[in-house]
Amino acid sequence: MVDNLSSVLSGIGPSTLVIVAVMAFIAGVVGGLSGMGGALVLSPFIAPLIGVKAVVPVLSVAMLFGQGGRVWVYRDSLSPRIAAGFLLGIIPGTMIGATLYAAIPPDAVNLLLGMFLIAIVPWRRRAQRRQAFQLQGAGLVLASVGIGILAGSTIGVGILLFPLVMASGLVGAALIATKALISISIHVTKVALFSSYDLLPPHLIAIGICIGAFTVPGAFAARFLFRHIPTYIHTTTIDILVFLGGLSFLWNGLRSLIG
Repeated sequence: MVDNLSSVLSGIGPSTLVIVAVMAFIAGVVGGLSGMGGALVLSPFIAPLIGVKAVVPVLSVAMLFGQGGRVWVYRDSLSPRIAAGFLLGIIPGTMIGATLYAAIPPDAVNLLLGMFLIAIVPWRRRAQRRQAFQLQGAGLVLASVGIGILAGSTIGVGILLFPLVMASGLVGAALIATKALISISIHVTKVALFSSYDLLPPHLIAIGICIGAFTVPGAFAARFLFRHIPTYIHTTTIDILVFLGGLSFLWNGLRSLIG
């Protein structure tokens, strides 16, 4: 397995690997500071390197690392009952979303990711100001189907998932652990489907593994920065980067359609 991975990595090119590693480290810092958003910031930087169609599949592999670490650290606080309620809707929703993603052309992917990234910034700010509401039973399952469809076809849906998991009554470590477990289920489903649709060949899986591995030291750097940077500065910076990344995707999609 190690030999196969090494041979695949050697075929990617050292300069590409360095760029991916640096951006993955930055994404790890961003995710460590905010608890989410690393994939959103990373996506516009890796798209020119791997192609826009590969962005969601590759990041699905990479994000397994960070989410897996959170589940392990907070495993004693997991809420299996809440997670199961979400998974009833999120797994089939993710399958629908990933199937739609596999079917649409790259120009449409650019437009989809661009519109989503631009819209997610005001949505996050609105959700942050809104009072929590209770979400249980059938409402929880229905809401998770919609989240699953978005998760299967886009990135960074953790921003949407967080307030929904909070609405189920979880806080603190239980919130982080349960949300991470749900996210792992999303990414595993996406990786399986994207592999079956030939959107995750070995070299893209290898890049995803590299990205995931380099997000780990970024999380440790984030812990240091968190003690020295006011919250509003790093959240505002993330919003700006995500919005600009959305404009980049949108511009590329429109330019392809016009040209």
